[in-house]
Amino acid sequence: MVAGVPVAIMGMGLPAYAYEGTFSSYIDDAVTGFESRWWQDNNSTNDDTIVTFKGCRVNNNSTGGADAGIALRWARPYLPDGEGSTVVLNCYDSDNYHWADPAATNYRFRLKTINGSDSGRILDVETVGVSW
Repeated sequence: MVAGVPVAIMGMGLPAYAYEGTFSSYIDDAVTGFESRWWQDNNSTNDDTIVTFKGCRVNNNSTGGADAGIALRWARPYLPDGEGSTVVLNCYDSDNYHWADPAATNYRFRLKTINGSDSGRILDVETVGVSW
């Protein structure tokens, strides 16, 4: 926490798998509005973009369900980022979402909801996986 405000941290992992690119990470103390790091999809493999959340916890509660609403965002030169609709990952155990072969550009995801709410909750995710 910084001055009583939760600070989200996203750690970085090492690439794996046979996609154009991939990273694994984690999220600590995120609130809605949190954004992942950017990744560059050159569309050289025509793979889906897949985001996986495993081991979600809300407000540091180790029991009970947890879900996270995320939206894929993309860079648009000289314009605000584009944003798709929100998808919900039921990620107390593990869940993922596949975006079918999006166009070549830079992407990130934004946390839109935590357990259905757009404010007042804090999310931890043990493992975040992104591949494209």
